[in-house]
Amino acid sequence: MKEFQELHSIAARDLKYSEWSQQRTLDEKTQMLQQEVNEMIDAVKNQDMQNLQEELGDIIWDALTITALAEEKGLFTTDETLRKAADKIRMRKPWIFTGEKLTAEQESEHWKRAKEKK
Repeated sequence: MKEFQELHSIAARDLKYSEWSQQRTLDEKTQMLQQEVNEMIDAVKNQDMQNLQEELGDIIWDALTITALAEEKGLFTTDETLRKAADKIRMRKPWIFTGEKLTAEQESEHWKRAKEKK
């Protein structure tokens, strides 16, 4: 996705060139993310789809700036995070790759069992 790559690049530049961003800790960044999640929830409750789109963008931005900060600290990369997320979904929802049809109840049970295995 070209747009994702562009936003990821902007997040890395923000951390490199913004003194304010450089001074933010992981704890502060996660608090900012939590605030955006709360605003997204409000947008859903209010059925405000325009605001929902904006808040989802803010959540993605905050997640990318957190991974940029983690990359700078040598903790992990955005690519590693995305790969791990994809691997987790493949493990928890294998039927979406095989075409197997499960009921919602079966899917839920499989998800719970897979999550317990971690």
